[in-house]
Amino acid sequence: MLLSILLASACSALPNQKTASPSITSAADPFPAATAGIQVTIADGADMKLQKLLDDFSKVTGVALLMDADTRSDVSKSSTGLNRSIDVPASEVYSVVETILLQHGFALIPVHDRDPRIASLVSINQSGNRQVNLRSSACFVSARDLESYSRHPAILITTSIDLPHTDVRTLSNAMRTMFTDANTQQIIPAGNTNTLILTGFAGTIVNTVRILQLAEESSAKAAAEEEKRRADIESRHGGPPPVPGRNEPPNDEKPKQ
Repeated sequence: MLLSILLASACSALPNQKTASPSITSAADPFPAATAGIQVTIADGADMKLQKLLDDFSKVTGVALLMDADTRSDVSKSSTGLNRSIDVPASEVYSVVETILLQHGFALIPVHDRDPRIASLVSINQSGNRQVNLRSSACFVSARDLESYSRHPAILITTSIDLPHTDVRTLSNAMRTMFTDANTQQIIPAGNTNTLILTGFAGTIVNTVRILQLAEESSAKAAAEEEKRRADIESRHGGPPPVPGRNEPPNDEKPKQ
């Protein structure tokens, strides 16, 4: 039942998703708005190097990028992967650059959210001595501030969402097949509450929370309709409807056959 609600909610949510990213930053956003757009230039079949893209990104956003030696080496070997040149407006700089980074297996982690702004660029596909739990580096984001992170597909975040009309334990178990990367993803219920804690890349988490909120609205509506049905029955019969197992007389008072 829960999966059916989620799938139905996801289908209804997709046409309403906004394709444009905000052009300004909010107080909750760790990065300042880009001051200008950038160009990704593919000339004579030569792809733009990823390092050049990052340099341009840093210039228009004012965000300094921190990389260890291994990550810098990985970046130097990579290109954007685009098949043609594109002009990226200021409002889309973060979403486009981060999408390219994520495609090549890199994540951005804000490490200093005041001027000068600094973000660490890390490789998702780590091995050997480079292995770290990236999930522990996720930024905590309040549910009310999630929309400001929708333009940051390469940032790991953790958020919580209250679902008072939903069995979050059953729901989290059903959704674990969607959270398959233990290094960057997690979904767990918070103690004995009806709160879910989610960790993952911001773009994925924002969309997941939208779906969960729609599912919660469906559950709340169903609960309200059931309560109204029971109230109608009670008003017609002058008392609450019988509850199976609760309104039967004791065994010694039951009439003998």
